[in-house]
Amino acid sequence: MTNVNRTWPGCPDRSVLLVGDAKDSETPGCSETFRRLSRYGRAVRGLVAEGLAVRIVICHGDPLSEKAWQATLLRLAAFVGLTVLGRPQSDRLDAVTSVTWVDLGRAV
Repeated sequence: MTNVNRTWPGCPDRSVLLVGDAKDSETPGCSETFRRLSRYGRAVRGLVAEGLAVRIVICHGDPLSEKAWQATLLRLAAFVGLTVLGRPQSDRLDAVTSVTWVDLGRAV
């Protein structure tokens, strides 16, 4: 985890904690992946309660799975009780690699 001391769209006037994971070998529906992501989400709840925003980013293969990863991140937010700041996003890095992310925090 890296503390990024700047603001991002959807997270005005807040510091942002970036939580990143790379999952070339797992799928959005993998229960072990969801358990690990849930541990990340629970770990940052106290920081979010203090006003920090969190961006969770997944770098993954299979660009066709972007919507499924977005749904997984929304399910994660609901599971750990964090507010979604805007909708999940995805971007293709190349023909076989994408990143998908969601911004989480307290309702402003």
